[in-house]
Amino acid sequence: TPLMGAALAGKTEAVAALLEAGANPDLKDSRGWLALTHARASSNPETVRLLLGKTTGLSPAERNLITGSAYLNEYYASGDGKLLDLAGAEFQRVTTAEPQNATALEWLGAIEVLRFGDAPTLAQYRKAAALLKKSVDLDPKDPDRQYWMAAVNAIFASQGKGASAAELATIVDQGIEHAKKAIELDPEFADAMDHLSVLYRRKGDIAAADTARANAVRIRTRRDNRPS
Repeated sequence: TPLMGAALAGKTEAVAALLEAGANPDLKDSRGWLALTHARASSNPETVRLLLGKTTGLSPAERNLITGSAYLNEYYASGDGKLLDLAGAEFQRVTTAEPQNATALEWLGAIEVLRFGDAPTLAQYRKAAALLKKSVDLDPKDPDRQYWMAAVNAIFASQGKGASAAELATIVDQGIEHAKKAIELDPEFADAMDHLSVLYRRKGDIAAADTARANAVRIRTRRDNRPS
């Protein structure tokens, strides 16, 4: 619908005008997506909040997850750490009510990764990895969850401190397995290939690292550099 198109483009004023003219925010497209779903893909938090206030039938957990993701989009644009706190509070509300909510656990783990400094400690890694592993165990067929496990392992293997040689080797091997699983589930997952390249390089398998990196470049070129 026009409302979905405006939402996907992140055109808040157009969305507001369409709503004022009577556009229905509760309609779904052939994939079952609302205008709100399209707005979330736009990464414009103002559009998301506008439609969140107009869309009915959402559970409290869904509203918390959407609000938290809007804060994260603002964080990516501004780098303001307070937004991570606000996002984390929304996701924490979900896990308090639903301890097995895989999406909230994934994003709580991702927030811990985003809190990493230039040299994350082993304690920071373990906190993030524990949350992300719970989300993977609950939903192992979601490539995003596998990706985040690969990401936290790749980042710590490259920049972290405090792990023994044996611990680091295990972290690298586990990261490789999660990256490969993400790619198995989504062969177009270029970002997962990037982390796989980093992990292989850390392991010392330069040929495999170069292959993973080349595959990521090839996919991004074909997709005109659109993100995974």
